Amino acid sequence: MENYKDFKLFQVLKKFESYYEILLSKIIGGYEPDNYNILNPYFLPYHFLNKHIKEFSEQVSGIFLDIGCGVKPYYKIFKPRIKKYFGLDYKESINVDDLENVASLERKPDIWGDAVFLPIKTSSIDTVFTSEVLEHISEPDIFIKEISRILKPHSKLILLTPQSYPLHHEQFDFYRFTKLGIKYLMEKNNIEIISLKQNGRFYVHIGEMIVHFVNRRLFRNVNGIFWKTLLGIIKIILTPVLITFTFFVNIICLILNYIDIDETITTSHTVIGKKGNRE
Repeated sequence: MENYKDFKLFQVLKKFESYYEILLSKIIGGYEPDNYNILNPYFLPYHFLNKHIKEFSEQVSGIFLDIGCGVKPYYKIFKPRIKKYFGLDYKESINVDDLENVASLERKPDIWGDAVFLPIKTSSIDTVFTSEVLEHISEPDIFIKEISRILKPHSKLILLTPQSYPLHHEQFDFYRFTKLGIKYLMEKNNIEIISLKQNGRFYVHIGEMIVHFVNRRLFRNVNGIFWKTLLGIIKIILTPVLITFTFFVNIICLILNYIDIDETITTSHTVIGKKGNRE
């Protein structure tokens, strides 16, 4: 049977969906650090994640390597504080459409390589930044060891990784990490943890899962072009309802987060590490 993705109607609908997403992004603020707002389905985790990144951006310097850079969403935050920004990514994992939509060459990867065998000289990097990459590496211990190898002594690592999150980029989605697992990997590979922060606690995590399901999963969990088209149309009609629902979940969970003292449940962690002297 012919794949529905080859149908002319499906291709037209995909084009219409792309226009819808562009219009929607103008309302909810897009998905880059300085653009999103409280109407955004990703507001809750990124509110804390971006807050921590901006806070720690004051510690970056020198030669900067962004591993798993994609289209470098944090480029504007780090660039003014460093000497040179290099972005590295794995060709088979990156979304080609994302690269085609980026007009500026400086937002595209500078180096193609494998994270478990980084094509970078030993002790040559002043700051390594890697956002939501660790969980996609089949050999995380080797990855952290490689980061330690390329960092100069006393240089910094900024790492973001989830503790609990739905499967994404399924072909390369292998792990989730608790703070104890993160500490183990860092200490084993000569990286001292300076700071390890949760990107929100229980209510932020639950709120994020709810808005993620309603906005990103509910209207996609079907097979066949008819049902996909029907649910797509329903989603467009319900867009004002979805935005309103997302707003109330986001604001309620954000408020509840500040009275929550549970440090065991979170969507993700932001980690700052420093390479030690040990060889």
